[in-house]
Amino acid sequence: SARVSSGPWLSLSFYQTVARAAVSAARKAGVRAIISVSNSGLMASRIAKYKPLVPVIAITTSEHAYRRMALLGGVHPLMVPATKSAEDTLFSMEEAVRAHGYVSDGEIVVFCAASTTVPTLSNTMKLYTFGEFTNRD
Repeated sequence: SARVSSGPWLSLSFYQTVARAAVSAARKAGVRAIISVSNSGLMASRIAKYKPLVPVIAITTSEHAYRRMALLGGVHPLMVPATKSAEDTLFSMEEAVRAHGYVSDGEIVVFCAASTTVPTLSNTMKLYTFGEFTNRD
């Protein structure tokens, strides 16, 4: 069961549930990758624990988190510039993932984020079609 700690942050079991749900969704939906936005790298670590069958692409703005995630099996960290809005973060994420050739436009991915500096992205897990943020008319 999810527990709420004192204060605004949710307990570890909540984040473990998000990570497990991301891996389960990836397996059931046959996605190309799991893309995680993480300030600390902990969400990517939690996802990797469940041994997903697809690559985990971990997006961060932190060099420390980047180095930490580079040590995780199956995790491919990418640095992006810090942004202030969810739309800008998602745009930067898609540009970086596309530039490295991990995912092509039109492929289905799992997107997840735990605590981020962009409140509307925090505690999110969803399936989406890659390219929907950068290919808007």
